[in-house]
Amino acid sequence: MFIYIINSVSLVGKSNNNTSFMKNNPKKQQIIKAAQKRFVRHGLSKTTVEEIARDLRIGKATVYHYFTSKEEIFYEVLQGEIDYYIESITTIFLNGDNNLNTKLHEYIKLKTSLREGFPLLNELLFLIINGKAIAKELEIFRSLVDKEVRVIAGTLKELVKMKSDSYIPQSLVLQSFSYMLSSEMSKAAFGTEITSIFFLNEIMSAEGGD
Repeated sequence: MFIYIINSVSLVGKSNNNTSFMKNNPKKQQIIKAAQKRFVRHGLSKTTVEEIARDLRIGKATVYHYFTSKEEIFYEVLQGEIDYYIESITTIFLNGDNNLNTKLHEYIKLKTSLREGFPLLNELLFLIINGKAIAKELEIFRSLVDKEVRVIAGTLKELVKMKSDSYIPQSLVLQSFSYMLSSEMSKAAFGTEITSIFFLNEIMSAEGGD
């Protein structure tokens, strides 16, 4: 179901360059941090600009000086969380001290702790799986998947004889999200399924094939 939803739209599309030109502005960063706490605790619909401003003891006008709407703040907070998520995956797969098996286990560990470490991204996944995500949120997630696929593909090309057009990285990313959201599968079962059945078997085929 989840894979069908994501595959129904192209994964290679416009990049989500939601990087603010005032990224290093201290006041803007304070607003983002305060908003993040609100969004994680109460969600987008139950958070107001007034509350964000009150938490910082500033006026609403100051918030609107940096953002045009509550939604703009939310998507910038979400993008920041996604950027950190991608950085975390990149760190895992670029760690030269670990072999592929260890990298996969670290990757799985990160994915199964999404709710604790990346709560807004976790919420986005459930919006998508329940068919409640709007076009902008789907675009943000497509961009995330594309970046994650690229990170994994870069590692696998160096470690195994994988063709540049191989579906393995994309399948791994989509399957991992799908399994992660399947309530009937425990975290241990998820890890076993990915490493011993789906992924490692596919790598062996790629390594020993044509």
